[in-house]
Amino acid sequence: MLWGAASGLGLGAIGPAVASTVGAAYRGIANRFADRATATAAGTTPAALRDLAKTAADDGLDVAAMRARLDELGASAMIADLGPGFQGKAASLAAIPGRAQSITRDALNQRQAGANARIGAALDDNLGPARVPSQLNDSLQAGQRATGAGYDDAFRGGQPHDISMVADDLERSIGRLRGDAQRKLSQVRDMLNETRTNRLSTDPRVTFETRQAIDGMLTNEADPKVIAALSEARQMLDDALTRSVPGLKQVDAQYAELARQREAISRGQQVLDGGRTAPRPPELAAELEAGAQPGPFQMGPSAVPLRLSQGARAEIDRIVGTNANDVVALNRLIKGEGDWNREKLGMLFGQDKADRVFRVLESERQFAATHNVVTRNSETARRMEGIAEVRGAQGGDFVKNAYAAGGAPGLIRSTGLKMADKAANVFAGPVIDRQRAALAEALIRNPNALIGAIEDYGSRARTSPELERLAKALLLSGATTGPR
Repeated sequence: MLWGAASGLGLGAIGPAVASTVGAAYRGIANRFADRATATAAGTTPAALRDLAKTAADDGLDVAAMRARLDELGASAMIADLGPGFQGKAASLAAIPGRAQSITRDALNQRQAGANARIGAALDDNLGPARVPSQLNDSLQAGQRATGAGYDDAFRGGQPHDISMVADDLERSIGRLRGDAQRKLSQVRDMLNETRTNRLSTDPRVTFETRQAIDGMLTNEADPKVIAALSEARQMLDDALTRSVPGLKQVDAQYAELARQREAISRGQQVLDGGRTAPRPPELAAELEAGAQPGPFQMGPSAVPLRLSQGARAEIDRIVGTNANDVVALNRLIKGEGDWNREKLGMLFGQDKADRVFRVLESERQFAATHNVVTRNSETARRMEGIAEVRGAQGGDFVKNAYAAGGAPGLIRSTGLKMADKAANVFAGPVIDRQRAALAEALIRNPNALIGAIEDYGSRARTSPELERLAKALLLSGATTGPR
């Protein structure tokens, strides 16, 4: 009974520790096989899988966050894009000579080389192909010239008309006005006469050409009094032409619509500007609403909104062409400092399409950042490796330093250790190189499968509760049955 009590007490005391050890050992063996199967299915090695899982934990990333970030970045994303820890791993591999270095650097360089093509494809898919503004303008000008034939048809049936009332009204205004307004209105009055005479013309074409001349005078005029006087004169002439040439206003409407479209192309190229010429979102919304309204004698909506979007798309194409190799600058120019450009492009092309373009630009900015961190920041480490390789692991003062540290015995010990280290590298080097290469492959390829493998690895228990309970039962039963 004393033996039973003593053995029961002892085994009961050590039972939990022994059971935990047995459970951990069993789970460790089971997990090793499970980890290998999971890693193989994901196309990597257990060591690389463990390294990825630890790095994710160090960066504070769970599986849900990793999946969400990969979805945001798109199909070209890599594990190396997910956090500073992963970037650091990739940078280390890119700095050490071997297969891992070429795998990492080649993959990142290849992805960076395709940035322009991916951006261009995203722009074409969502905003449509870019048109050259000068070609659009030439096409619209050709349409205006073709419309000119309609004027000939309209005037062919026109009758002589009397514009003496208009001329009298102009003369009264000339007598009242002074300065530039008087001078330019006098020029208009003289245009209504027959050539080199003081007789008022009755030809509708003369009135039409005078109206066109007023349009030219108004183009660069800044004086409000002159503008008011010329505009009033133009309106009177336009009313007279409407009465005398019935089909004229339809031709005018066609010509004016083409002119509005030409102006809209130029305006569209200012939408993304950062200066005062750029419209604010409410201003652009008002311009789009007004631009869609048909002009007089026009059937259906105007094409002004389309021309605004074509002008904006052409400007984006110009920005991409002049900043193709600088994704950060491209983001700054297209996206701007705030949300205005996103909102304005949403008005022109649809918010979903604009958001997709901005997501692609943001992804490319992240890809460029990963490329810079991994390839550029590793150059110093690469140079240090090269210097060590050229000079030897201990540099040119190996013998002096070893002798100073321990005399002749120290020199012998150091030489032996150096030779042993080289021998170990001969045998262990290929294994280490394969491990590094596997980690490099994991960082730059197959992200979705690897995320699932990391999830399986993190959710796997490291001990076996069932085996712990079994071990405890065996120990305690042995303590009680032995004395019996």
